Amino acid sequence: MLFLTQNFRNLWAFIFVINVLFSPTLFSQTFTKIIDFEQINGSRSHSKLISDGTYFYGITLLGGEHDKGVIFKIKEDGSDYIKLHDFDGTNGYKPYNSLTLVGTELFGVTFQGGLNDNGVLFKLNTDGTGFTKLIDFSVDNNGKLPQSSLLFDGTYLYGTTYSGGSNTGGGSIYKIKPDGTDYTLIHSFVGGGGNYSINGSQPQNDLLIDEDYLYGVTFSGGENEDGTIYRIKTDGSDFEKLHDFIDTFDHQNVSSSGLLLHEGFLYSNTFLGIENENGFIYRIKTDGSQYEILHDFDVTMGAKPAGELVFHEEFLYGTTGAGGTYSGGIIFKIKPDGTEFSKVFDFTTEPGYGPRAGLIKFGNSLYGLTTSGGNYGHGTIYKYDDETLSIDSSVKDNKVKIYPNPVQNQLFIELSSNYFPAEFIIYDQLGRKVMIGQIETIRQSVNLSSLKAGIYFIEIEKETYKIIKK
Repeated sequence: MLFLTQNFRNLWAFIFVINVLFSPTLFSQTFTKIIDFEQINGSRSHSKLISDGTYFYGITLLGGEHDKGVIFKIKEDGSDYIKLHDFDGTNGYKPYNSLTLVGTELFGVTFQGGLNDNGVLFKLNTDGTGFTKLIDFSVDNNGKLPQSSLLFDGTYLYGTTYSGGSNTGGGSIYKIKPDGTDYTLIHSFVGGGGNYSINGSQPQNDLLIDEDYLYGVTFSGGENEDGTIYRIKTDGSDFEKLHDFIDTFDHQNVSSSGLLLHEGFLYSNTFLGIENENGFIYRIKTDGSQYEILHDFDVTMGAKPAGELVFHEEFLYGTTGAGGTYSGGIIFKIKPDGTEFSKVFDFTTEPGYGPRAGLIKFGNSLYGLTTSGGNYGHGTIYKYDDETLSIDSSVKDNKVKIYPNPVQNQLFIELSSNYFPAEFIIYDQLGRKVMIGQIETIRQSVNLSSLKAGIYFIEIEKETYKIIKK
């Protein structure tokens, strides 16, 4: 099974020689290339960016001093690119995942490298100091070959391993505290296929959390050996399989992306499956009911989506790694009910092509990375704006006041009289909607006591502001 998932990744396995540029290139009114990578500064990123409000942080699969990947940060305008860390094998190799920010520390995993060459879990400071291996994954019962990003709930980091665990190598779900203590295996998937793996096997994408459950997908296992959607409590109890994937062309492993939660539904893409064998977009209720395919990709309008979806301005946005006019992938949008699908950008050589990671919402823009293309042939960071939904940002500073910031529990929002009533939406660092409400008066308070400490983004009248919850 590992051979299959690596084959999917190898569709984009190009040899890269990349150079960093700090003058963004404008390709249209909506798409801006921020940088072209350089091999020494990173190569072939499969990760999604994260933000602390000042810098984006990312990770590359290859490149750097040892061609085993790097961690970097960069400002949203493409300036101040800083390489924070070079992987060298002993401290990790081939990081497919995205980073997770907790305070001023970045956490992540690598797929290989470390003491046993089965991957590591690491942390480092946002200034690049203090790199520490917290876990060397092994063939024993802590799992091995992790590919998913870490999820922080305010106390524990949660993640999955593609293989290993205590049940014949089907992979695992684990949790660990940010200081490296209290590592706990909360679930082991059963390998071996057939009835052994009926609940799913080989998880490889990011976990999602709501008030009650962790949600995830598996690469294989289930009734049809095409993977499953599942949920489980954070203490490891109440594991439940929500859905069995099936591919009408009898390909195993439709390879679902990580999940997005929006208004009671889980949304995602698959890499394969349905009529055209090019993947599809689906949604399903968090209890496993109302499974529905929203869109079937057909090459000309994109193929092989691999990154998570993000909700922005009443649409779900995502990317495909192939297909489109130039066969380099696309950016697309679709309404949550499956209507109004449209291709909004075609990737080609100059802006970069073959995106493998999801988009991140920051301000009024979406940002992402490509694995290939650009001025030097090997990947870019880009920004996408949908100008049909934007407003004049020159009024931003005058119409909204938000204080105190940082905030303990009670946030105050003041709007000029011309702009209320209005809606506010609060997102976490991964672009997940965590709170929504109405502003009915010129000065209104919002209780944030239910939010965990961290960095959030509040959107009001299509403008976005960073807030820090203490």
